[in-house]
Amino acid sequence: VRRLPSSVILLLMLVIVVLAPFLRSHLDYFSFWRNANFEYAARWDGVHDLIGFFVTGYFPIFPWLFFPLSGFLVARCLFTDEARGRVWATRLFALGVLSLVVGPVLQAFGNPWGWNLRGSFYPLSSFRLLASIGLCLVVYLCFYRVFDVRQSVLPQYFDSMSRSSLTLYLVHHFVILWPLWIAGALEEDVAKYFQKSMEPYQALLLGFVFLLAWIPISKAWRSRGYKYGAEWLLKKLT
Repeated sequence: VRRLPSSVILLLMLVIVVLAPFLRSHLDYFSFWRNANFEYAARWDGVHDLIGFFVTGYFPIFPWLFFPLSGFLVARCLFTDEARGRVWATRLFALGVLSLVVGPVLQAFGNPWGWNLRGSFYPLSSFRLLASIGLCLVVYLCFYRVFDVRQSVLPQYFDSMSRSSLTLYLVHHFVILWPLWIAGALEEDVAKYFQKSMEPYQALLLGFVFLLAWIPISKAWRSRGYKYGAEWLLKKLT
């Protein structure tokens, strides 16, 4: 992807957005989402594994590949040339605001193309995709303006979170889900505590505790160059 022209990356993004709802409608998407415990009912038979990977799973290639591709494109616009980057920052910020507006408008006034525009997380609807990428652009460009253009001092915590965000995302599954599954499995019902173990506000408070606990971990890890994390592994592979 790093070697592809920006025009090709943009074309791929558009293809993904257009094809995702089309593929879902032709592969009986919701037949995979009727499991009483874990929402998604996996079918371990090879063919359906591929279908899940590309279209019907939790985070399938169509449309989730849109986000990393957009990241490559935004990085090129902002950091290839400093002067042009500042011009592109204004354009991308406007595009982000537009996406935040267009998504809800499509949701409110109908859907002439027959796309799935309901505000669901599964599947990632066109409405939510537009709103999500718009919000990402707006927030990211605000930070870009503060830390890159004005060259404000970047707090170490934010820097560490940025450098280890994928690792942190993977770790939170081990911290949140695995203990619940193990406790349930010991009582012969792996889903016994899934989405039932505590109130939402308790989960939110524990989430903040986890983020605070990450501060000393990130400091120690930073001194070792973030070795052996998910980002380090991807860099080695690519």
